[in-house]
Amino acid sequence: MRARKRAVDRTRERILEAMAQLWLTRPYDEVTLADVADLAGVSRQTLYRQFGTKDDLLVATAEWKGPQGEAQTLAPPGDVDTAIANLMALYETMGDANVRALELEGRVDAMDHMLKRGRSAHRAWIEHVFDPWLPAPGTSGREGLVMAFYAATDVMQWKLLRRDFDLTASDAQRVIRRLVDGVICTIAHHEEGEV
Repeated sequence: MRARKRAVDRTRERILEAMAQLWLTRPYDEVTLADVADLAGVSRQTLYRQFGTKDDLLVATAEWKGPQGEAQTLAPPGDVDTAIANLMALYETMGDANVRALELEGRVDAMDHMLKRGRSAHRAWIEHVFDPWLPAPGTSGREGLVMAFYAATDVMQWKLLRRDFDLTASDAQRVIRRLVDGVICTIAHHEEGEV
């Protein structure tokens, strides 16, 4: 019984990994369940039995991969250099797929679910990393500062710098750091009564 469960779990993981690989390299509407089944080395029937629809598979993949990406960007509160470096490394891997996902927002329910989850995770990352500069939860000004850090570190900033302006990864990282430093500097000036 346990051997069967392990085999089912391994098959499920192969399917999820195949979906993740295809999603990273192709637009979602060009990924077929047949492609996923072929890459995972399973029959289409097995895939349907495990996940049902392509949208169900996407949601399962996001739930499976999400914690891996979140762990990849972790840094101690206040360690901005490590946090930005980790975030940029994640964007180098998943940034293009995330931008393609945004193009489907409002049209594919599974994509909306994935984007909502991603935004929530990014906000939690911001509140963790930039905690030393944020007012206590529920206090005046916190939301605006969280949003400022969010805007400075959003995947669309990465896309603008890396894809639209063709900056190198290290140059894009320096620009993102400057944006973050600008928010931190604003907080410091405000605390000193200069704003």
